[in-house]
Amino acid sequence: MSANTEKEFVNAIAAEMASSVARAVERWMAEFDSVLQDPHLTTPRRLQAVQAIVARYRHLRGLAECPRQPIDQVGGRDLC
Repeated sequence: MSANTEKEFVNAIAAEMASSVARAVERWMAEFDSVLQDPHLTTPRRLQAVQAIVARYRHLRGLAECPRQPIDQVGGRDLC
C-alpha cells in the first residue's frame, strides 16, 4: 500500500468514526430532548427519565458506578 493510499484509508476510517460518534450523540440528545419536552411528565418524572437514560448508557458502557468528582474539578459538569 502506498503512503497516499494508507493516508486515504486512515482518513476514511476516521471520517466514519466521527460520523458514527455524531449520530450517537444526536440520538442521545434527542432522547433527552424528548423527555424534557414531554408535557405529560412531571418534573420528578422527567428527572427519573433522564436518570434512566444515563443508567442505560452506563450499563452499555460497563460502568457500574461513575466516579464522582467535585463539580468545580470538571468545569461545572458531571461527565458520567
